[in-house]
Amino acid sequence: MKIVVLILTFVLFNSVLMSQPLAEGRIVYDIKVSKETDPQIASMIPKEAFLWFKKGKSRFEMTMLMGTKNITISDEVAKKTVVLMDFLGNKYAHTSTFEEPNAEAKKLKTEAKVTNTNETKIIAGYKCTKYIVEMADRSGKKSQFEIWITKELAFSGKGQEGPLSKVDGAALEFTIAQGPITMTLTAREAFQEKVSDDKFTVPTGYKEMTIEELKMLTGGR
Repeated sequence: MKIVVLILTFVLFNSVLMSQPLAEGRIVYDIKVSKETDPQIASMIPKEAFLWFKKGKSRFEMTMLMGTKNITISDEVAKKTVVLMDFLGNKYAHTSTFEEPNAEAKKLKTEAKVTNTNETKIIAGYKCTKYIVEMADRSGKKSQFEIWITKELAFSGKGQEGPLSKVDGAALEFTIAQGPITMTLTAREAFQEKVSDDKFTVPTGYKEMTIEELKMLTGGR
């Protein structure tokens, strides 16, 4: 499984268009699996993912196959991102800085091509612009996917690793592939609410690992 790649590519409202961006709140994404995905596997894919944001900090949370829980905490002030993974009862973490991203994220950012199509649509009440991302995997096979970006939220991709760091704004819809599974995440709604600072505090009890070690554990390539 390419769980770690998913998070790093990884990786973020109300139905009424707001004149001022949400400064603090919670975003809920709906997850839709492609029709080509095996029905048995599709039934195990979660239906939602969540993102909390506040003052340059964000927390993206998603549960994957076999109950693997992934959390990505990013801090624009501290300029670092921490990936947390609860996998088969064990807890692992990987930390990288904006100045010194992990090798894979750096490669994705350097080699990926991001194109603004100028096509727009409204997602969850926000005007979004469509971007096409083209990139190659380790075997050299090229693929592309689309992302829809809005600048109307007080949350940006500055803390993202990989190709999304090339885009200024928040991703409200994007398609990702994890092995034989293709998923589309679309923002359904956002809540203007107070977010506890605890959401952005890295908990104890996680073993720090390199990105390569994490991928070996999860079967990533």
